[in-house]
Amino acid sequence: MAGKSYIQTLGCAVLLWLGVALSAHSAPITAQQILDGVKARARFSSSNSAPVCEFQKVMTVEELDKDGTALKTNEMVFKVVQARGSAQGKLISANGKTVPEKQSGRDREKTKHGKGKSSENDDDDDVGNPWLNDELMGRFEFALKAEKELDGRKIWVLSFEPKLEGLPHKSFMDRFLNRLHGEIWVDQAESEVSFLDINLIDQVKVWGGFLGQLEEMAFKIHRQAVAGGVWVQSSSEGIFVARKLLSTMRYRTREETSGYRLVVQ
Repeated sequence: MAGKSYIQTLGCAVLLWLGVALSAHSAPITAQQILDGVKARARFSSSNSAPVCEFQKVMTVEELDKDGTALKTNEMVFKVVQARGSAQGKLISANGKTVPEKQSGRDREKTKHGKGKSSENDDDDDVGNPWLNDELMGRFEFALKAEKELDGRKIWVLSFEPKLEGLPHKSFMDRFLNRLHGEIWVDQAESEVSFLDINLIDQVKVWGGFLGQLEEMAFKIHRQAVAGGVWVQSSSEGIFVARKLLSTMRYRTREETSGYRLVVQ
């Protein structure tokens, strides 16, 4: 009897130890949980509570020949204000020449109204339009691929592919989004996207290819925390190849931002 009691006691102790050990290790995080955190962070960044940041952006656009040699280069400098998840740029110089205030104002208004919301309504809502939202992210299937470090910060690496069924395809933008795949890196501490690698799977036609088509695209976006913990697009680079009627156009783009500072409201 004593031996049986000892075995039962030992068994209970083992089960208790297993329970403690298992409870100490939570279930592995899923891609959906990571994305939920990203969307929640994007909603906060689009609210009136989010800090406002001002900085300078230099954009370079190169027209290339078929071998990738630059035929023509344009450089534009913008003063950018990022507020409520939206960056509004004001063109201040082009190819080394200062842009007149009147022309600069027109370019700024085009950028602002191009987002589909008038400036009169910008202050009426508590939350703007997050750059990552359910409508956009719902088009893709995400998978957690790895965990790594970037600049001393732990990140999750997710891949994304377009869903196979149920995607809208009426507009050019629909067809464009439906042909994108790549990777998204998420900062573990703040649920912010730190890197995006976006590539075109297949050609995107305009009017069935008669007017033209986007043939190639490879685009990388780098983001980082700057003044006051605000996350901004620090740099980007892209290659675009398109056909317009019978002419093929090739472009390489680069963006660099600097001079970040918080704006007191």
